[in-house]
Amino acid sequence: MVDKNKKTGIPFIIFLVVVTAFLSYWFLKQKEEISQESELPGIVNLNQSQTVVNNSNSEIADSTVPETDSFQNSDYHFKVTNTTGDEIKEIPSGNIYTVYFNEDKISVLDETSEGVIRNSVSLVTENEISVSGQTGARIKGESTKDGSEVNLILVKNGGWLYQFQGSDSFLDRMIKDFTFTN
Repeated sequence: MVDKNKKTGIPFIIFLVVVTAFLSYWFLKQKEEISQESELPGIVNLNQSQTVVNNSNSEIADSTVPETDSFQNSDYHFKVTNTTGDEIKEIPSGNIYTVYFNEDKISVLDETSEGVIRNSVSLVTENEISVSGQTGARIKGESTKDGSEVNLILVKNGGWLYQFQGSDSFLDRMIKDFTFTN
């Protein structure tokens, strides 16, 4: 006689294996999409009139911002002046809000993310700096992921961690032109 429980148990185990494989694949794709965020190809410059843009995160879904004299975000309480000529693109992704200025970027994360960022960089130099009256760290190092050069500024304000990443000239400009508005 054949035991009914043994017959139905095998298809259930196969079902669990298939579901587990599918979920693993899906999570890997999500991780891949997040890691590719920093490698955005050609961002479009709409070259529109000179105005101040004031964006609220709740209204943003991957938007290219018209060329402006300054950029402001009221949800994360900051403003960047002297942005004429920059191709600005906003990309909210889960708990991370990112604004690209050409290939350079500002990301706003929960302030508890600092350890994760620091662990992703092999430190070469670190200097204390001030951005809009807040003390932060300017870090130069290498990515632990691919060995590429990494230039960062990390500053905390109002429960958020502001991560500036890009060229030395971009970081110098952010020290001068970035302002907290809270």
